[in-house]
Amino acid sequence: MGALAALAARHAVLVMLTTRFAGDPSVGEWRTSLHGLPVTSIDLGPLAPEDALRLAAGAASISDALLRSCVERAEGNPLFLEQLLLNAGDEGASSLPGSIQALIQARMDRLAPADKSALQAAAVWGQRVPLQAIRQLVADPAYDPRLLVQQFLLRPDGEDLVFSHALFRDGAYASLLHTRRRQLHLLAAQWVESRDVALAAEHYELAEDVRATAAYLRAAETMAAGFQYTQSLALVERGLRLVRAQDAGFPLKLARARLLLEIGRVADAIEASSTAMDAAQSGAERALGGPGPDPDILPDMNVSLIHDLGTDRRAVAEPVTGGGDQHPRTKHRVIADMHAGSGGARPKPAILTHQ
Repeated sequence: MGALAALAARHAVLVMLTTRFAGDPSVGEWRTSLHGLPVTSIDLGPLAPEDALRLAAGAASISDALLRSCVERAEGNPLFLEQLLLNAGDEGASSLPGSIQALIQARMDRLAPADKSALQAAAVWGQRVPLQAIRQLVADPAYDPRLLVQQFLLRPDGEDLVFSHALFRDGAYASLLHTRRRQLHLLAAQWVESRDVALAAEHYELAEDVRATAAYLRAAETMAAGFQYTQSLALVERGLRLVRAQDAGFPLKLARARLLLEIGRVADAIEASSTAMDAAQSGAERALGGPGPDPDILPDMNVSLIHDLGTDRRAVAEPVTGGGDQHPRTKHRVIADMHAGSGGARPKPAILTHQ
């Protein structure tokens, strides 16, 4: 570099070079050796989305959806975009190419152990992470992320830190051994549970911890108490995906039946109620699945579920008008013929009204 500078001082030479911010040779001792020669620095920003799309379209013959997915993940970085395109197969562009992982791993290996651990902990939390969460996960209440910011791996945003690039987060997360990843998710769940049970449920799930299903149910109860039944149902169904045995998960299955009823999916609610009864493990649970509201599970729902204990059931859903509820909602009446058992038992009419 010094020889190039001396050559440029005596001849009409234009020297162009690229460098990273970290370890930039154009500052410090080399800069003073230029003896006043003009130097212009240009900070290259990310490619605009339309430019990245044009670059991608000329570099790969893949579906438009996959191409756009690669462009979105690259976030304007041409090198990342090229590697994503080269590794985009039929399975999609969700995995992290080994070439990018190696680049990120190399940058992480140059960090001090404490900073590397902090970056991995931040990756477990997500793209945006509170500084307090990092300190909690690394068990260092005084940890200072200044070096991670100086290395352009994280950037401050208010009281939070954000990964400078989403692929940095993916690479740091992928660098964790499975056991350590589970440990960090478990620590994150325990720390955040008192403030955000839905987020805690996600971390319990990623930690492969049995507490995930109960946490999803509590999160669903919180949503239902605010009349956010669709979001509550989504949380219940996430919890149910973790239930392995078909005869398990009664509280979640019962909650699903009642939420389906609340959003007007009456036929689905009756079927879900039957599924919940099949999962009941005790007489008390079977009683909860029968007629009458349950004060303990989703208590803010004015719901009565009818379970057909027999072999034949016919149901008709019809709207019911009227009522001056403070929280107006659709009312439905389900008139069901229920047989107490086989052998032609006399049908008993039952009326289910939910509000």
